[in-house]
Amino acid sequence: MAFFFLLLVLATHFLYQLKDECHFYNGTQQVQLLFRDIYDQQEFVCFDSDLGEFVAITELGEVDVDAWNKDKQYLQYQKGPLSQIQVLGH
Repeated sequence: MAFFFLLLVLATHFLYQLKDECHFYNGTQQVQLLFRDIYDQQEFVCFDSDLGEFVAITELGEVDVDAWNKDKQYLQYQKGPLSQIQVLGH
C-alpha cells in the first residue's frame, strides 16, 4: 500500500501539455504553426509547419517522430489548419 501511495504522490508532479503556436509574418502572407508536446516542463516533440514534419527535441520523442513522419495522412492532417489560415487571409 505504501508503494501505491508513493507512486500517486510522484505522479502528481508530472504534467503533459500540448501547446499550439501560430506566428504571422508579413501580415498573413507567411504563417508558421508549431504544435508542441511537453512532459514535465520539457518539450520533447514539435511539429513545425515550415519544415512540414515533426522534430524530436529529446530522446523521449524520437520513436513517435519516426512513426508520425512516415504517416503521410497524419502529416497532411497536421498541415490542415495552415491551409485554412492562408485561405482566410486572402
